[in-house]
Amino acid sequence: MNTVEHRDLYKRYSMIIEWSDEDGVYVVTLPEFPNCHTHGSTREEALKNGQEVLELLIDSNEDWESPLPTPKLFYIAELEEQTASGSLKGDELDRRKVG
Repeated sequence: MNTVEHRDLYKRYSMIIEWSDEDGVYVVTLPEFPNCHTHGSTREEALKNGQEVLELLIDSNEDWESPLPTPKLFYIAELEEQTASGSLKGDELDRRKVG
C-alpha cells in the first residue's frame, strides 16, 4: 500500500462522537474496532484523537500482518431494525444517531 493510501485509510472507518455527562468529555467509539474508545474535551479534540487512534490501529494491524476489519456504513433504518429485534438497545441507537 502506498503512503497516501495508508495515510488516508482511517477516513474509511466510522466514529461515533457523543457527550458524556458522567465524564464531562466527548467520547469517541470506533465501531469496527470493538471496545476501542478515546475522548476529548471538545468535539474537535475528540475527532482528532479518534483519527490518531485509527491511524495507530491501522499501523499496528499492518505490523502484525493481520487483516483490518471491513469499513461499515451505518444507516439509521438498519440501526432502528437492530433495536426492534433486540440486538441493539435504544440508548445505543440514540448515541449512534448523534455521531
